[in-house]
Amino acid sequence: AGAFDPEGDGHERDEEAALAVDGNESTFWRTERYSRFFKTGVGLVLDAGRPVRVRQVAVDSGTPGVRAEIRLGSSRTGPFTRVSATKTLTARTTFPVAGKTGRYVVVWVTGLQPESAGEVAEVRLRAT
Repeated sequence: AGAFDPEGDGHERDEEAALAVDGNESTFWRTERYSRFFKTGVGLVLDAGRPVRVRQVAVDSGTPGVRAEIRLGSSRTGPFTRVSATKTLTARTTFPVAGKTGRYVVVWVTGLQPESAGEVAEVRLRAT
């Protein structure tokens, strides 16, 4: 897991990224704190290790008002293709992906409440 911030300095709490896939819901990756979210997004990139057909991505978050979507790509640095609808995250949000293929899965955060950061506690993939 790693962070992806193509419209900023290239970093978004990279050192915390692995906490979103460690199996412990009390740890999390967090975006930077934004007074106003001015980017098209920032992301958490997961490497499946090889190209996989993604069926579903489940994202756990305890932060109200975070909006996100799922993107896929064949390179760690993109480009990435949007493969889900944008949703407001809840304690557990499920994104159907309809069998799209990619090696890199991105939880792309597209919106935050003013004066806040977004947290992703766990991400789970269903893929073949």
